[in-house]
Amino acid sequence: MPTSALLSPTHVSRWAAAPTILMALANVPAGFQPDNFDMPAGVLWFFTAVGVAGLVAAAALLLRHAAGPPAVAGIGAINVIGGLAALLGGDASGAVGLVLGLAAIGLLVVPAWWRTRSRSVAAGA
Repeated sequence: MPTSALLSPTHVSRWAAAPTILMALANVPAGFQPDNFDMPAGVLWFFTAVGVAGLVAAAALLLRHAAGPPAVAGIGAINVIGGLAALLGGDASGAVGLVLGLAAIGLLVVPAWWRTRSRSVAAGA
């Protein structure tokens, strides 16, 4: 089955919105608190933009909009990459982005795969 069918709004678990919202809420304030972070302001504002995009993606997923699943997967991937980069840079807080990003992707794809697999097994029986 093509990936696009796995990520269609009818096969997606809306639970993937939960870690996306949590990560978005953690990212949004970054640009407004430059003194609390040892990073360039441009990077902090990028995190803020990713946080806002995460809230929009989660809302699209919850409202079953066709753009919701790919948007949540994209935000999850950005959080995984950012979490890995932070961990490799020696910042232990990157584990939060890594875990929540993987959780969002996992909660998005695994239930869709499981439902598709269950239907194909039932049809073959």
